[in-house]
Amino acid sequence: LLREDLLVSQLMSGIETIEFVTGAELAGAARLTQQSLDARWLSVPVAPADASVAVPDARVSEYYEQNRAQFRTEETVRVDYLELRPTDLYQSVAEDALRQEYERRVAAAGDAEERHAAHIMLATQDDAASEKLAALRKRVLAGEDFAVLARENSEDPGSAVQGGDLGFSRGDAFPAEFEAALKSLAPGEVSEPVRTASGWHLIKLLEVRRQQPQSFAEMRSTIESDLQKAAAEPLFIERAEKLADLTFNSDDLAEASRELGLEIRTSPALGRRGGEGLFADARVIAAAFSKEVLDEAQNSERIDIGDDRVIVMRL
Repeated sequence: LLREDLLVSQLMSGIETIEFVTGAELAGAARLTQQSLDARWLSVPVAPADASVAVPDARVSEYYEQNRAQFRTEETVRVDYLELRPTDLYQSVAEDALRQEYERRVAAAGDAEERHAAHIMLATQDDAASEKLAALRKRVLAGEDFAVLARENSEDPGSAVQGGDLGFSRGDAFPAEFEAALKSLAPGEVSEPVRTASGWHLIKLLEVRRQQPQSFAEMRSTIESDLQKAAAEPLFIERAEKLADLTFNSDDLAEASRELGLEIRTSPALGRRGGEGLFADARVIAAAFSKEVLDEAQNSERIDIGDDRVIVMRL
């Protein structure tokens, strides 16, 4: 699916980014971007004029009364709210369980191995290409530099300039025939000519790199957090549903606070542009100024903020 999406997006991107410029447009753009202007100006400082002007208090008061709408403060609200997070439900994990999960992850990762490959490619399927690569192999075995021969003979423009270097593979970066030949080599060895859909290849294994698993101490905190999250998730979903039920058509947040052991907190004063942290979220701001909360003094609906926070609020 990803491959198909990328292919389609390449086509769409090509169509969308195709542009052409007419001669008239180019001339117009040149006139605008290359023009220069000469200007003259006179500067009149306003400060001396201000110093000589006295405005009576009565005039100030009159202006204020006539333009009161200009001097309104921003409308703000303060809400009480209950907040539920999965991290509040985390429990300690036994050391044996942490060890078992570590061993499982190490076993699942297996003995990860990467092979660093280089090649000389001839982009044809005929036997003459195979014979040419066989001759080049003899030259390599006789002591000539594989990288130099790759730069001189390879028809792979991406790797030829790098001496045929293709980087590392975990066994899935190249065609199956290529990977099989690469796996059969020891570091420094060069294969017989190998044919793939793209042509003939002379393959050299530059090095083998084995990835070592992290130690238990290095992975302990990650494993503990993952196990705690997995254990808390179903309880979090259950409590979030209960929070919604207890606050629906309720006159306050007290019952839900008592039943779920959640502290009723009070927000700072919030304007319609929001505040900081939790109260910068657009969903929270919209709920705080909703008809139900602001005008009807009801509890808000349950507000899901991502996957790790749920709140209910009241004016």
